[in-house]
Amino acid sequence: MNIDVEPLQTERIYLIVPHLDNSSIIAESIKKSKHHLRPWLRWANNDYDQEKIKKMILAYRDLLLAKEQFMYYMWLKNTKDFIGAITLRNINWNLKTAELGYWLDSDYVGKGYMQEAIKYIIKYAFTVLTLNSLIAFTYADNIRSRKALEKCEFTFECEVINSESRKVAIYKYEGGEVK
Repeated sequence: MNIDVEPLQTERIYLIVPHLDNSSIIAESIKKSKHHLRPWLRWANNDYDQEKIKKMILAYRDLLLAKEQFMYYMWLKNTKDFIGAITLRNINWNLKTAELGYWLDSDYVGKGYMQEAIKYIIKYAFTVLTLNSLIAFTYADNIRSRKALEKCEFTFECEVINSESRKVAIYKYEGGEVK
């Protein structure tokens, strides 16, 4: 299996393995988007400065090299603006499954970028990584996230209550090419 460290690309987006020289841009995006991200992502409640981001980037690169997690930062092709991240994590190579995770900078929500990235990552997961299924968890009241998954042909599986007493919707994608 080849692991791409060259940028992956969709029609409007580059998906790039995290680089240390991007740490200040990422830290600023998270800081600016905290209000938008906090209800949906526990990690968004933490403070992220450039040094903390650098440590995360090094950890992501180690996980990529170990083929345990595939994290890509998303950049617009036309403006070179950072817009978010998408990840395949909790990979089980025996079962050929992975969990999909993602987030967007608050300035880029509602423009179809995440759907575009998800569709590409599905294709990448199934053709390059040879996975058979993806799972995604989102809070049941995160309507935007649920709609993005449904538009990318994920199937709603069920809702569960997590350790914080919040409803979590579980979605699954199995085989086939997404339209």
